[in-house]
Amino acid sequence: MQEDKRKIRYIIEKYPYERLVECVELNGRCFTEEALLENNLEISDLLHIVELIPQLIEDLEQGRKSKLWDKLQEDVFELLLHVSANRIFRLLFVQFGGIQFLNGFIKKTPKTPAAEIAKAVEIKKQLL
Repeated sequence: MQEDKRKIRYIIEKYPYERLVECVELNGRCFTEEALLENNLEISDLLHIVELIPQLIEDLEQGRKSKLWDKLQEDVFELLLHVSANRIFRLLFVQFGGIQFLNGFIKKTPKTPAAEIAKAVEIKKQLL
């Protein structure tokens, strides 16, 4: 089953979404992939993420605010997910001709941790 989870980045990036979807790699590390694999997410949680991305794309293209995403900074957003064991998972992303996932984490406090936002901003800077 762990081997199946390792394919999640490939599935996210190769799935035929209406827009480009990437998990950004920085200096040989993909923080999104690490978050997806190291937070004890179930296969059903990973599939849920893949299934929600088309709705996220549609909401963003229509300029429609929804419960799926929130804006953290000028061009840094978060995908809002409820996962197994009553946990909240976040994937931070930007949009440069598609969706680029920057990092992710299990949310443990009401506010998104400043360190996670700072990490996303640093990864974003490397994209530019």
